[in-house]
Formats: sequence, C-alpha cells, structure tokens
Amino acid sequence: WLVDYGRLLMPSADRLGDPLEGTTPAGDLEWWRRAALDAESEEHQRIIEHNRKFQSQWAQKLRGNYYVNC
Repeated sequence: WLVDYGRLLMPSADRLGDPLEGTTPAGDLEWWRRAALDAESEEHQRIIEHNRKFQSQWAQKLRGNYYVNC
C-alpha cells in the first residue's frame, strides 16, 4: 500500500478476518480464572471475576478502534 498508493493500510482489528484479533488473550483469561480460585474470600473472588468479565467485554467492544500495521 505504501509503495502502490503512498499510504499505509491500517485496518481495524475487527476487519482482519480473525475473530480473536483484538480480544483478551486466552492466557490472560486463564490468569484471571486462577486468581479468582486463589482469592482470599468470596468477595475478592466476585471482584476478580467481575474484572475479568469487564476487561473481556470492553476488549470485544473496542476491536473496531484497534488499528493494525505490520
């Protein structure tokens, strides 16, 4: 694109054809899951689980705002 058109092609993550691009990585979700299991109390476990869901939902919603340039 840069040579042919004089511009950079920077598609958003939701247009790359990979449904996981721009979402929360599986390793991060696993870390949150283990953190919830190791929580000191049920309250901490609920907070950790809430944060995991919140992070994952926002990552999914913001995929159209992440631009990729290799």
